[in-house]
Amino acid sequence: MTTLPPWLQKIFNESYTDKTKFPTALLINGAQGVGKFELANAFARKLLCQAAKEDQDCVVCSSCHLFMAGTHPDYHLITNEHSMLDNSHNFIQAASRYQLSTEKERSKRKIAKRIISVEQIRDLIGNLSVSAHYGAAKVVIIHPAEELNINASNALLKTLEEPTLNTYFFILIKEAYLLPATIRSRCVKLSIPLPNEEISLDWLCQKLGIERADAQTLLQLSGNSPFHAHDIHNNEGSMMLKTLPHDLHLIVRNQIPLAELIKKWSDNDTRLILRWLQIEIINAFRASVGIKSSETGTLLYRNIGLITCLRIYRKVGLFLTWPVNATDEKLFLESTIVDLSNNEFGETP
Repeated sequence: MTTLPPWLQKIFNESYTDKTKFPTALLINGAQGVGKFELANAFARKLLCQAAKEDQDCVVCSSCHLFMAGTHPDYHLITNEHSMLDNSHNFIQAASRYQLSTEKERSKRKIAKRIISVEQIRDLIGNLSVSAHYGAAKVVIIHPAEELNINASNALLKTLEEPTLNTYFFILIKEAYLLPATIRSRCVKLSIPLPNEEISLDWLCQKLGIERADAQTLLQLSGNSPFHAHDIHNNEGSMMLKTLPHDLHLIVRNQIPLAELIKKWSDNDTRLILRWLQIEIINAFRASVGIKSSETGTLLYRNIGLITCLRIYRKVGLFLTWPVNATDEKLFLESTIVDLSNNEFGETP
């Protein structure tokens, strides 16, 4: 069984005291990467377990074995295609049950679907009408609930109004207001705040076996969301971050062909690169007023100047507020690289 990180374990211990008193519909809200799914999964495993006492964990019963393999018949995970990208095998195994398209069909799409459809909720309702296979309970996790379309939300509402026996719903969402008020009113609300920075850094260093400075960079890039920082590291983001400072050094001094760098950066996570660039531009602002800064931030200030740094910072900041794929992200990155190589607007000291 995966051990919960300290900020989630505290919430789990405070929220789960007795199965008979546990809410049948729990709305869990919190930032991306704070651990909503991990907490809901811990609740689900406890509710489905056939052998565990209220104050004792079990990992040996058949229900726990099926749960950890992602094949428990009473565990229902409703998600969208996009959430299945680069996720764990067990997550994909459980989520595939309610996907309307095959893996082959999904792989052919350039952009994975983000919507959770009414057909998925109808399939769920049909399966919930059957008694629990292992008798303990039936658990439903809907994640991310903000992607439910209007028809899916209406179908879910009917199920929440008339739930089947021993059925528990976990509705996971970034912000509670993104759900219809009718659904919110039928749920007990549980908010997960972002953990203290020191707690997050300790967890990342222990989990990933990395230096504290590297964990700090990952945490900054993730918006202080520890699980998001963990994913960045595991999805080759850590290796990319090690090469970015050198690449930037070459581009601001015009020591690398633009086309070569554009191709290299375009093959990576565009938004991650731009968030990293924002952090280093902030470091450039520090360097401009004599505050101790990073080597990369100082390089930016000295080579492209404060005006160009400010111009790029505003441009990137606006871009990051737009929805994903609202514009051609690779083209935007290309434009930003050109700005970095051109310091005619700058004030090189």
